[in-house]
Amino acid sequence: MGKRKFGISKINFEENRDAQEKVFLGILGAFLFGLAGGVLWVILWRIGFIAPIAGLITAILAVNGYVFFGRKFSKRGVVLALIAAVIVLIIATLVSMTFDVLLAFREGYKAGTYDRMPTFVQAFAFGMLTMFGTPSILLEYLMYLVFGLVIGGFGTFMYLRPFFAKMKEIEAQGGESDA
Repeated sequence: MGKRKFGISKINFEENRDAQEKVFLGILGAFLFGLAGGVLWVILWRIGFIAPIAGLITAILAVNGYVFFGRKFSKRGVVLALIAAVIVLIIATLVSMTFDVLLAFREGYKAGTYDRMPTFVQAFAFGMLTMFGTPSILLEYLMYLVFGLVIGGFGTFMYLRPFFAKMKEIEAQGGESDA
């Protein structure tokens, strides 16, 4: 029994070369698939694991989402998918920060310091003001975000390298047969 292939590993590069790329749908797919990685980022953050491993998963999911919806594997698609993954990870970091603020307020509420809990939007606004007003807090969140982006970018490059090599090989064969 052979390996089951999924995602971009199912690409037929002969057909991919001539396929019509659907850029808007590809970007939509990159965001939708990337959101799953963003949710994983928030979950890992909440349970105390270092979330940047979710950066890699988010980037790979975004690329697969682009290919699935956009119907073509291309350099432009990979770049657009990675931009979508960066946006998703920024949003996931901000959501994680908001949950941190809510947790702090919950502890203060239980201790009687506060008479009510803030809404998610209020906690987000408070967190943004605090984060940008306190360089050490901003640095901590930025450090995790950059770490996630670096791991995601490097891991995605390593993941996609064989696919780009195969695409280049097929294009070279196609160029020889046209001559």
